[in-house]
Amino acid sequence: MNRKDEFMSIASHELKTPITSVKASLQLIDKMVGKHPQLESVAPFISKASKQVNKLTNIINDLLDVTKIQAGKLQLNESFFNLYQLIVDSVEQCQLIDNRHKILIKGNNELKIYADRDRIEQVFCNLINNAIKYSPKAEEVHVGFEILDDQITVSVTDFGIGIPAEKVANIFDRFFRVEHTSKNFSGLGLGLYISSEIIKQHNGEIGVISETDKGSTFWFTVKLIVNNIVTT
Repeated sequence: MNRKDEFMSIASHELKTPITSVKASLQLIDKMVGKHPQLESVAPFISKASKQVNKLTNIINDLLDVTKIQAGKLQLNESFFNLYQLIVDSVEQCQLIDNRHKILIKGNNELKIYADRDRIEQVFCNLINNAIKYSPKAEEVHVGFEILDDQITVSVTDFGIGIPAEKVANIFDRFFRVEHTSKNFSGLGLGLYISSEIIKQHNGEIGVISETDKGSTFWFTVKLIVNNIVTT
């Protein structure tokens, strides 16, 4: 582990405890406001503060994941589960944060996979959140999943700003951000890197097809389950 990775590991661990304390305090204040109507004017400020704490929590979790990946300690807890249900649950969570887009889902609701459910959900949520973030003027995001060559391919398509052709090859690199988007959209450039490493751990593939000003389709593959047997 080089000095940068060591610093990220120490910093993210040290930040986790105070952030957890702040989050618990905000939850306590929110309950107090709910019991005292005269404090209603405080509620919007608590909501804003909670959203910012959640953003910071996500950043810290990303940094922790990166240090695990670099140290070869990203572990998987695999099980059988229904892919469609995971996608529906993930979409519902994403739309609690941002419901400006209609998310259309197309695929076989009986398909099962054998994978780490939490990690696959992490990948999918990252792709959905990116699709929403980078298509601010669009109204829809399309999600699809189908069987291709004994694997399940999951795709997320947006109709947003797209990625320049010369930048596509680097989009899954650690800390990489496209110059023309970095000024207008927040982020550290870690989400896609972490997602690609999670999919690699599952022996799958991840990629993107994109065109500037027309949108992007991010996709990844996982192994197909037939009668609770993993296909090879």
